Amino acid sequence: MNEQQPTTIPTEPRIPATKTEPKRQRGGPDFGINASDGIVVDTKPNAALGIDIGTHTTSAAAFFDGAVHFIEPSRMRSTIYISEERKVFVGMSPDDAKSDGIFIDGIKPLLGSDYNVQVGRTTRWNAIDCMSQILSGARAYAQRQLSMDVTKAVLTVPHTFNARQRKLLKSCAEKAGLQPIALIHETTAAALNYCFENERDNCTLMVVSMGAAFLSVSLIDVHNKVVEVKYTSGEVWLGGTSFDERIERWLRQYIEEIGSSFDQTDSIAHVKIKAACEESKLRLLGGQFNRYGLPCAPPFTAKNPLTSATIHLALLRLNDLSDDKKELELKGSVFESLTSDILQNICHCVEDVSSVAARDGIKPERVLFVGNATRAPFLWSTIAKAACKGVTPDAENENCDLYAAAGASLYAALLTKQLLEWVVWDTLTIPIGVEAANGQFKTLISKDTPLPVIVHHSVEMPESGRLKLKFVQGNDVIDEIVIKDASAGLPRPRKVEAAIHVHHDGTVSYSARDLELGVNLSVDVDAEEPVLVELA
Repeated sequence: MNEQQPTTIPTEPRIPATKTEPKRQRGGPDFGINASDGIVVDTKPNAALGIDIGTHTTSAAAFFDGAVHFIEPSRMRSTIYISEERKVFVGMSPDDAKSDGIFIDGIKPLLGSDYNVQVGRTTRWNAIDCMSQILSGARAYAQRQLSMDVTKAVLTVPHTFNARQRKLLKSCAEKAGLQPIALIHETTAAALNYCFENERDNCTLMVVSMGAAFLSVSLIDVHNKVVEVKYTSGEVWLGGTSFDERIERWLRQYIEEIGSSFDQTDSIAHVKIKAACEESKLRLLGGQFNRYGLPCAPPFTAKNPLTSATIHLALLRLNDLSDDKKELELKGSVFESLTSDILQNICHCVEDVSSVAARDGIKPERVLFVGNATRAPFLWSTIAKAACKGVTPDAENENCDLYAAAGASLYAALLTKQLLEWVVWDTLTIPIGVEAANGQFKTLISKDTPLPVIVHHSVEMPESGRLKLKFVQGNDVIDEIVIKDASAGLPRPRKVEAAIHVHHDGTVSYSARDLELGVNLSVDVDAEEPVLVELA
């Protein structure tokens, strides 16, 4: 494993130039997705990166010379530190950050929310600004290592990202100087990389991707080098930090009980408390790697987790801490009572997919685990049992959580025609419906529908000549569209057909047509997007 440098600056990353052993080049028919499906196809060699941007780590890879090459550091911290002098550092360790600066971590789940942070006397950043800085850092590392200008990328997304969040993620890439030629689910990317690296042209895989905040599960069938997603499940705010937050709640309550405290405005103190909680979790579950993908120190035997973990309160920047309260023991029995429902919810998501697969007579040959949170043997052995009995778990590979970035780079190679033969077909992971002005809701596209897909919805154009429709995905409004009737003087109401186009990467676009006149109508999309906030 390659440890990253303690401090990185987007414009001048310090990295070694490395490359993996080449694999044989594939040849054959062209890739089976075209530009009409919403994907830009480019023929320039070495034009695109594969980037797996995570809540706490970001990995990038490029495909050339017949092989996947990881950009070092292979696990860049998804952190931003803004110094008192307003210099921006990407990938910095919280141990190197000073308390008078601003330390930002864990941004990915906040994309699409109203999150914002003050970064200057008159300026605030939202989640798009922060994510774009992280992508800028990944791009800078890649340009340094590859000695070329990197302008295109394929980005991974969890199942729980709706169409609006996917659109915002593309905006982040564009703000970082990258053209997002496609998005791909983390589980699909991992499966593609596994099959390519192991030369498995035909197999059935269960892929479990669990990072800090997202859980994604897929049943994927691979036949004649066609990677086809069959069933999916996923949850947001269900991942490694779910365990950490339970410990943190317990720890904060104890700190309050002993009459101690910490500076609520000290962002570094918050990070240190979270790190201490995570270390306790890892020691109790048998994990050896922290949220930044780095080995725990001191190391311990992963297959024999401890029955208790010690939290060193003296290292947490607490106030009024007495000498006899500098250590706190978290017993395994207490940890189990705090977190037992989390593990049950994780297993339920896996069982949702495995039960549907079993109903259709499909059994996975192997379970792939992706993400730092799955690298604790106790976790992946429990999840593997939920997947189905007798399945071999692939969790001992050191770089298993890098499968997503590698798969994204392979997908980029497919789209830029550096790699042929393989085809990827994904599905819709969250159902989409429409809510009319009268409040009625109708499901238009169900979960696990193969993509791309176009669905039509017929409604009546009102007398006003303006028809407003809300499109909903899961519990969130992703777009509000207005269809305008320009045919003045003709009788109304008339039948209008609205179409929603869901592209291969889960993003959407819209069109409308007057069914009686046979003409296209104008469609305005009124999506509320976060913008940079300027203070008066």
